[in-house]
Amino acid sequence: MKNQYQAEIDKIRDDTEKLRGDSLQRKPGDSVKLKEKKNRTAAELENLVELLKRTNDKQRVEIENLTKENDRLQTLTAKGSNEPALKKQVEQLQRVVQSYEN
Repeated sequence: MKNQYQAEIDKIRDDTEKLRGDSLQRKPGDSVKLKEKKNRTAAELENLVELLKRTNDKQRVEIENLTKENDRLQTLTAKGSNEPALKKQVEQLQRVVQSYEN
């Protein structure tokens, strides 16, 4: 019982080391290679933030352009879907005009 308890504690300790990145040595049976964690400097993080801000701004502009294009296409589609009804109405009006002319 005590050996089983100790084995469980060792397994938990090993799993914790793997997750934290403390264990850099490879043990038999391990299939996951862990990379050493790299500390980033404040300047690198600031550059990353600026890059993400620029990317965010570009995506917002792109979304605005796509929204405008979508609105334009929806109005064209709405006009196109009304076209058959408008043609029928024009034909009916032409018949009415012809009937008045005769």
